[in-house]
Amino acid sequence: MNTIDFLPWDESFDTGLPEVDEQHRRLVQLINVLASHVAFRTHIPQLEEMFDELADYAVYHFRTEEAVWHEHLAGDPSEVDHQAIHAGFEQEVSRLRGHPDGQRAAEETLAFLARWLISHILESDRYMACTTLALRAGLSREAARAHASAEMARGTRMFADIVLSINATPATNALHLMAEVAELRRAQAELRHESEKNRALLRSASDGVHVLDTAGNLVEVSDSFCAMLGYSREELIGSNMAGRDARFADDEGPSRLRQELDSPQRRVLHTRYRHWDGRLIPVDVSGVPVVIDGQRLLFYSARDVTERKRAEEELALERQRLADQLRFTGRLLDTIPNPVFFKDENGRYLGCNTAFEEYIGIERDNLIGCSVHDIVPSSLADKYLAADRALFEQRGTQTYQAEVRYADGSLRDVVFNKATFNRADGGIGGLVGVMLDVTERMRMESALKQQAAFTDCIIEAMV
Repeated sequence: MNTIDFLPWDESFDTGLPEVDEQHRRLVQLINVLASHVAFRTHIPQLEEMFDELADYAVYHFRTEEAVWHEHLAGDPSEVDHQAIHAGFEQEVSRLRGHPDGQRAAEETLAFLARWLISHILESDRYMACTTLALRAGLSREAARAHASAEMARGTRMFADIVLSINATPATNALHLMAEVAELRRAQAELRHESEKNRALLRSASDGVHVLDTAGNLVEVSDSFCAMLGYSREELIGSNMAGRDARFADDEGPSRLRQELDSPQRRVLHTRYRHWDGRLIPVDVSGVPVVIDGQRLLFYSARDVTERKRAEEELALERQRLADQLRFTGRLLDTIPNPVFFKDENGRYLGCNTAFEEYIGIERDNLIGCSVHDIVPSSLADKYLAADRALFEQRGTQTYQAEVRYADGSLRDVVFNKATFNRADGGIGGLVGVMLDVTERMRMESALKQQAAFTDCIIEAMV
């Protein structure tokens, strides 16, 4: 806790009675501690505890004083008056204790305590002490009172007025000054905290944070920005970004900088920064203009996107390779004279070749996504679906013969050769099928069988 002497102790406050002076010093010390807590905005409950401690000690001190006075001035009018002064103080303190909480009430209480204690010490206590010391020296009570009155007449009252004018009238101002000092200290502490926090952010920022003035000079940089460009902080601070930012490298650089300073909007753009070794680093930059203490600045946050750009280029190249491969596969399939088709694991068509389109009379674009029930009668579709399911269950290859409706509506005999294929994760991806039209072969086989049977009949008849 920082302390400031609200009521500084002066040797002129000494009464000559050590037991009384020691307690006076303690009272002044308690007032100063209480004043410091008021100035530094201590919480009210703690202030109340300290005020109670001060009031209790004052009562204890009064009892000590009264015991000294009673020993030498028992029954004297001055003793009675002194006790009345103490009682009045205790009543006033009790009244102040009932005041509502607040800064102003605490300040008024401290001002009263300071005025009362100085006045009491320099007037009443010094008179009583001077009388007591004279009695201890052997003077009679009357002579002791006269001696004390003479001593007090030598300027003690004037001195008291001077001290009171110094310590009592501007008491509240002193508290205000102490409060302002406390506020200044708190503001300085907050400023240090914010400064340390900002430095920590600059040290820990993953993006390259940097601040430019209106001329394009660097006024602040983060550790990550230094690492990004390969320079030390000392090398970068004060240097110009014209040689490091591709946007500002040409004659249009200053005008671009002015445009960004004049625009109130946050800008997100792509540029390239030059590393100390000469290579250009692609970066995404977010910038916003600000005004700090009347100075216009540009705050930037830059992210090195070299790896992202490389990944994007590799991805674009891979997509191009895939597109080329698909075009090649499509051309290859279209050169095959047999109808070829492929389906997903749910039995829906993924594609086909030109021969398949011509064979069934459905264009490829109209076929993709359809099931067999969407393109052929149920009597045929049920057979195709059952065969597909059997193939998906057993996997591998499958060969069977079935009828297929030709583009002209006629039914043809076809041999299906199908095989499953897998996805990259090993799961079933679908199937591919090749059709072989055996209608003519079946017709020739039937004709040959009929001819053979006719020949056999002739031979049997001749025998």
